[in-house]
Amino acid sequence: MLEGVLNLIPSAKVSVLGLERDEATLEVRTYYKKLVPDVANRLAMIIDPMLATGNSLIAAIDVLKASGCKDIRVMILVAAPEGIAGKKNHDCSDSSCR
Repeated sequence: MLEGVLNLIPSAKVSVLGLERDEATLEVRTYYKKLVPDVANRLAMIIDPMLATGNSLIAAIDVLKASGCKDIRVMILVAAPEGIAGKKNHDCSDSSCR
């Protein structure tokens, strides 16, 4: 998906988040984070081919918000109803994520 987005927006800067679920606690943890230096001043686009429970998406949104992002968009190809419901229930009252 990244290559396709970069074909559409060649000037985009790429940040990378590595997230995984702890199989014992089922909590999402960040194992890798490399954000562009001025991420707080940019539109952040989370691209992911599949949304299942929504927990990883919510964790990614939280990491970006904690880094100062104020405009977060999400692009997903296939989504389970549980993931959509989880995202809708997440606190985005500051209108940072759409």
